[in-house]
Order: sequence, then structure tokens, then C-alpha cells
Amino acid sequence: MLCRPLDCVPQVQEWKFKCEAIEKRESERREADAKKHKEEVAYLENYAKQLKQQLETFLVPAKKPAPGAPAPA
Repeated sequence: MLCRPLDCVPQVQEWKFKCEAIEKRESERREADAKKHKEEVAYLENYAKQLKQQLETFLVPAKKPAPGAPAPA
């Protein structure tokens, strides 16, 4: 369906508005996704740090008693 140039102006404007709305919505979605990703990475880095600290405490050998001290029963 072809239309004369002046007849198509309202339709073109409507499409432009729809396109702008879609672009804005997608931009907001990408920003929200990026924020969520950044928060998730920060959480996982912190969690990994905590796990590493716990692992290191398990791997550190127990301190030996001083010479001459009674051995634990």
C-alpha cells in the first residue's frame, strides 16, 4: 500500500515515536542488567574472598606447644 508523501507523515511520526520508546526501554533494560551484573560480580568476589580466608585457616598448621609444656590429652 503506497501513500502520498503528505499522507504518510503521521504514520512516519508514529513509527518514530514507537522506535524512540523502544530504544529508551532497551537502554533502561541494558542499564539495569549492567547494574545487576556489577552487583553480582561484587557479591561473588566478596564470597570468594571469604571462602579463601576460611580455607587458609584450615590449612594453617596448628601451633605446637612450647617445649616442656604438657601435651594436650
